[in-house]
Amino acid sequence: MLRLNNCFLASILGALAINSACLAEDFAPAVDQVKGLFPDWTVRYRSTELEYRSGIFTHSWRIILQNNEPVWFGGLQQQAEVEQPSRASMTVHNHLEIVLVPPSQDHPPNLPNLPGGNPWEQMDWQHLEQQSLPVSTDLGTNEMGHWYASGPLSELQKLPSSLHTTGGEDRADLAIRAFNAACEKMDTWDSRYYSPTYSAAAEMLQSIGPAALDMIKDQLRQTRYTTDYMNIVRQIPGDKSTAMLISLRHDDDPEMARAAMSAILDSAPPRVSAKAEILDALANDPYFTADAAKVAADQQWTEALPALGKHRQTTKTLDVYEAVYRAQRQLNGNPFPPEIDKAEQTLRFTGKAEPTGVAEAKEVLQKHPDKQAVAIIAARLIQARTKGDMSSMNEIGKEIFKSLPPAATAEVSKFVDVDKPSGHQH
Repeated sequence: MLRLNNCFLASILGALAINSACLAEDFAPAVDQVKGLFPDWTVRYRSTELEYRSGIFTHSWRIILQNNEPVWFGGLQQQAEVEQPSRASMTVHNHLEIVLVPPSQDHPPNLPNLPGGNPWEQMDWQHLEQQSLPVSTDLGTNEMGHWYASGPLSELQKLPSSLHTTGGEDRADLAIRAFNAACEKMDTWDSRYYSPTYSAAAEMLQSIGPAALDMIKDQLRQTRYTTDYMNIVRQIPGDKSTAMLISLRHDDDPEMARAAMSAILDSAPPRVSAKAEILDALANDPYFTADAAKVAADQQWTEALPALGKHRQTTKTLDVYEAVYRAQRQLNGNPFPPEIDKAEQTLRFTGKAEPTGVAEAKEVLQKHPDKQAVAIIAARLIQARTKGDMSSMNEIGKEIFKSLPPAATAEVSKFVDVDKPSGHQH
C-alpha cells in the first residue's frame, strides 16, 4: 500500500476544517463541479497553491478526494502491485488528486532544470493510500483552466468527458503507459490478473478498438509483454486486428508467432478469415492441435478431416486425442452424446453429488450404446487430479473402463493403466 506521509497526514486532518470561503472565489465553480462528479467521495484536502518538484509554486487549485467505500486489498495483488499494508485491515480507501491551473497562470510553467518530461510528471503528487498503482495525467483544458489528475486509472479515464475538456494526454497513450507500468510492477500472469490498473488499462485499449492497434503493435516490438498485449488484440474484433494477427503469425520471432496463433484460436467470434492459418496449425503445429481441431469442427471445415485422422493415430495425450476424436465426429455429423458429458460432470463432483445422482450417472455410462465415447470419459475419470481426494472418482472410472468391450477401449487404453492405484496415473 502506498503509505501516507505523517506530515502530510497532519495537514490533511487540519484541512478538514477548511471552509469553502477560504478558497479563492474563482475556484468555487470548479469545487462544485468536481464534488458533483464524485458524490460518493469525501473531500479530504483543498489548497490554492501547487508545488512542482523543482520547488516552484504556482497559483492553482488542488483537491484530494477519498472514496467513502473501502475496497478489497489482498491476494497476489497485495504482494505485487502495491506495498504490504502496515495494519491488519485488508481494505483501503482509494484517493484521487485533481489540480486545476487557471487561465491567468502561465502554463505550462517554465521548468528549465528538469529533464524534458510532462508537466503532470513534475507535480508534487502526494500518492496517498490506493488499491492500485496511481497514474497521473493531463486531462486537458476547459473554460475553467487546465486540469491534471493522479489516482486510479478507472477514475481518471472518465474525467475528460465529464469535465468536457479538450486536448490533454491521448487516451491510448495513457492506457499504454499505465499498462506497461502494471506489467513491470507485476511480473507474473497470476498477479496481473488481480491488478486493477492492468485490467482498467486493458479494457481502455479494447474500448478504443482498431484505432489502438498500431500503437499496440509498436509495444509488441518494444516491450517484453507479448502475451499481455496479444490478449488485448484478441479481444478487438474486426478485419484490421485479424490482419495484424495473421501477419504476426508469420513473424520471424517464434514467441510472437505462437502468441498470435493463440490469439487467433481464442478469439470470439472465431476469425474465419484466418482459416488457412488455423488449418495449417492443426496439421503442422502440435502445440495447437486441440484448439485448432475445435475451431475447425465448430466451423464445419471438412478439409480438416485428414489431419484429424492422422493426429488420432499418433497423439500421445488423452486431452489431444479427445479433442481430435470429438472434432472428427462433429464434422462427420455424429457429435458426442451430451448425456455422456452430463454424466461425467456429475461424477467429477462425487463429493458434492447425492448418492442417487452418482448411481444414475454411472448407470448412464454403463448402459450407453456409444461405447467408444464412454471409454474416453472413463479414461478421463481415471486420470482426473485435483488438490482434493479424487480416488473415489478414479475408481468409478476404472470400474466403467473395465466393463467395456476391448474394441471400445483399444485406442485409449494406452493413456491409462487401470491396475495402478488411484493417484498414480500420468
